Amino acid sequence: RGLPELVAELDRLTEQSTPRRNIGRPRLPIDRVFSVSGFGTVITGTLSDGTFSVGDDVAIVPGDLAARVRGLQTHKTKVDQVLPGYRVAMNLGRVATEDLARGQVVTRPGTIRPTLLVDARLEVLRDVPRPLEHNMAVELYVGAARVEASLRLLDADALGPGESGLVQLRLAAPLVAARGDRYIVRLASPSMTLGGGEILNAHPRRRHRRRHPEVIASLEALETGDPQEILAHLLGPRQALPVSEVVAMSDLPRDEALAALRELLDGDRVVLLSAQTQGLDAPGVMDAGVASRAAWQALVQRTSSALRAYHSRYPLRTGMPREELKSRLNMETALFAGLLSRAEAEGLVRLTPTTVALCDHEATLTPAQQEAADRLLEAFRRAPYTPPSLAQAEEQVGATVLEYLFESGAL
Repeated sequence: RGLPELVAELDRLTEQSTPRRNIGRPRLPIDRVFSVSGFGTVITGTLSDGTFSVGDDVAIVPGDLAARVRGLQTHKTKVDQVLPGYRVAMNLGRVATEDLARGQVVTRPGTIRPTLLVDARLEVLRDVPRPLEHNMAVELYVGAARVEASLRLLDADALGPGESGLVQLRLAAPLVAARGDRYIVRLASPSMTLGGGEILNAHPRRRHRRRHPEVIASLEALETGDPQEILAHLLGPRQALPVSEVVAMSDLPRDEALAALRELLDGDRVVLLSAQTQGLDAPGVMDAGVASRAAWQALVQRTSSALRAYHSRYPLRTGMPREELKSRLNMETALFAGLLSRAEAEGLVRLTPTTVALCDHEATLTPAQQEAADRLLEAFRRAPYTPPSLAQAEEQVGATVLEYLFESGAL
């Protein structure tokens, strides 16, 4: 009795509910894997975000497996495309059933990476028998995945029944998660649910120091959901990242993330690692680097220190080889190129096709070195067809001055 009324009420609530967000990064946590005769591998799950269509190339993470969508069903009806929030059965080609497991996630290639650390707000249930302690072992449930984890309390020594705190979970195995995902923590033995909450950052760059005011302030800023604060937190004070990666890590719609980034640029809170004056409207800007103002200043300081030390050691060289500086700064090629472009545009460095130098560096010979160089060059002018050999030239002026003559183009 009452089943038609129940279905009608569910329909009414569904029509009134807010549609699931779609930021274009589809995630389908796998909760079942099986094989269907004549079709092959089939998985099921609830689509968290984005869309999938028949024929799409997909990736399964963790695991870095590649597959193709051969067919889609939702509520036993064949469809060509599925939307966020729907239950989905997905027929996958190019992948075996035994290679898949509950807890993995189907996504688009190159859009999502697993994590071993997550920052979160934890709400402890009121009926837990004892307080939760720092570094206690728990089981973390996100989507369809379950992993063992160590619970690190960031703003408290213990969390009692009904209390709330900021935590960092250190995972025993890779997990796919995103900012805003809900989660549960449980105790394995005796089996009980301890609490849960919302993930604030699915890719923290390091283990946080406990009770550190900067860490607490950053995580509380993430809780507000303000797009500018989210991006500012992700960039942090020490790192440059590609614009595309910052947008992806924010778990914000692309247009909303770019609008927030534009506000940060206009407010001089972040710096675009590019000489382009169009800012975020420049072609290819998604591949450009972006850094907080503090990170940019730290990069400039590290670059200047490395170049000054090099000029002091090799005063007659026009500059430091680009690859050597890139290695010293430990930067990816694209970010390094953006750093050089921005630094040159601001008049901080002077570039040649192969070297980098501080603008105030001038390779100048001493009077004695200049006299030796002049004699060598005169020898080349007097006997252009039988000039001094390399060994003779080095003996006359020394290896350092000879290298200077090569770099300057005199020889």
